[in-house]
Amino acid sequence: LAQARSIDRVFQEAIAPATVNFDFEAIREAAAAVPDSTVVKMVRGWGLQEYAPVLVMVLSLKEAVRQALPPECAEAGFWATVERELVQAFTGLAAQEGQPGLSFYEESGERTRFYRDLFFALQDEETGEHMYALAFCVDVTVELPKARAVALELTDTVPFAVRLNAIVVRQALDLVA
Repeated sequence: LAQARSIDRVFQEAIAPATVNFDFEAIREAAAAVPDSTVVKMVRGWGLQEYAPVLVMVLSLKEAVRQALPPECAEAGFWATVERELVQAFTGLAAQEGQPGLSFYEESGERTRFYRDLFFALQDEETGEHMYALAFCVDVTVELPKARAVALELTDTVPFAVRLNAIVVRQALDLVA
């Protein structure tokens, strides 16, 4: 856990605190500075635009996370946790307003736009002696006023667009007891 928190701190220092938007160059430099690690993948500008249930956005982002990780992670046991965190990232936002990792930057009668950043430290028997740290920022546009956007549930069908920037770092586990 301490190892994951250490990497999280490195990434958080590289994210613009007022907007939680990725400065991709700063994130890349931060990832390169993580000791004994390798940048496995960078995703810039992956996007989706749909008129669909919020669940489609969650599952699409889950698949984007899966594709950003190496094949040995495909059957790992942490996917339920990843999906749960993605659900929380896009539903019940009213209760999360003002918390780190969520920043609204456009609010009108027709549209709400926000940045959402998440950090995952993923490790289980499938990843072997490595931990994978995934930092990502999603730029979300929901074609609804903010009062409705912050109350969305998984089954709500809305017009939305998402843009994903992410970086994945692999680091050997610190096996010192």
